[in-house]
Amino acid sequence: SAALPAVAFMQGHLTLPIMIPVVFFSNAAYAFFCKASQRACLRILVAPLLKASCMTAAFFAVSTLFQIGPQLVWRFLLIYGGLQWATSFLGCLFFELMDRRLSGKESV
Repeated sequence: SAALPAVAFMQGHLTLPIMIPVVFFSNAAYAFFCKASQRACLRILVAPLLKASCMTAAFFAVSTLFQIGPQLVWRFLLIYGGLQWATSFLGCLFFELMDRRLSGKESV
């Protein structure tokens, strides 16, 4: 969770260095919720929304602190927010399917 945003910035996936703590915070919230959640449907449905919400709130806080223009803020949130939600949702869904398959609970 800590190294991923720094590597993403070095690769050019994150355009602003102030996004490193924002992505770290949202990834940490996502990981802690997935670990604490006992029900699969909560992990699949709520964890991606929590991650997107944390990213949105943290980015608004950081953008206010560093006085980033609203056009850049909304553009960033539309692009990265949607992608983060989609990859989070698909990641949780894939984990649940693989977990069931590997534990022998359900054949796919």
